[in-house]
Amino acid sequence: MAREHTELSELFGLTPSVRKSLGDLVPRMRYLVDDIAATDLAALRKREMTPAVVVLLYVLSVAPGRTDAGERLLPLVDDISAMFAAPNGHRDLRAVVEYIMTVSETNPSSLNPLLDRLEPQVREAVVTTAEMLEVRGAAKTLLRQLDRKFGTPSEATIARVRAADMGDLERWADQILTAETVEEALA
Repeated sequence: MAREHTELSELFGLTPSVRKSLGDLVPRMRYLVDDIAATDLAALRKREMTPAVVVLLYVLSVAPGRTDAGERLLPLVDDISAMFAAPNGHRDLRAVVEYIMTVSETNPSSLNPLLDRLEPQVREAVVTTAEMLEVRGAAKTLLRQLDRKFGTPSEATIARVRAADMGDLERWADQILTAETVEEALA
C-alpha cells in the first residue's frame, strides 16, 4: 500500500538536490490524513466534536451509493436531535438531508424507520427538506423536457416551473407529452 504523504513539502516532487539547495525555502506543514470511511461510529463519538460534525462525518462514510441510508442512520437519532437543537441546527440538518438525497440511492420513504424515532420537529424538518428536494428535481426534469421539446424556456416559464408545487409539476409532466406549445404544457 502506498504511503500517504503527511508533509506538504513531499507533494512538490523535488529532487533531493533541489530540495537541499532550497533548504528552508521549501514550505513545510504537516497535516493529518484521516480515513473517515474506515472509522466506525463509536470511534467518531470518542472524539471531541459537536453532534453536527459526528453526524456529518458518519453520513459522509455511509451514504454514498447506498439504498439503505435511513436504516444506516438509526444509531444517529440522538446525535441528529442534538444537532438540530444547536444554533444553526436546522440549516445543518437540511445540509445533511440534501447530501443524503444527492449521493445515495435512498428513496425518501426508506427514511421512515429513522423518521419514526426522531422528535416531531426534527422529523418535520427532514420531511420538508426531502419534499423540497423532490420538487426541485421534478422542476429540473420538466425544464429539461421543455427545453428539448420547445427550445430554451423564457425566464418567466423557468420562474413559474420553479415556483410550482408537486401536483402542478406532475400534471405538466404528463401534459408535455401531447402539448404543441409551452402554454399547452403548462395549462
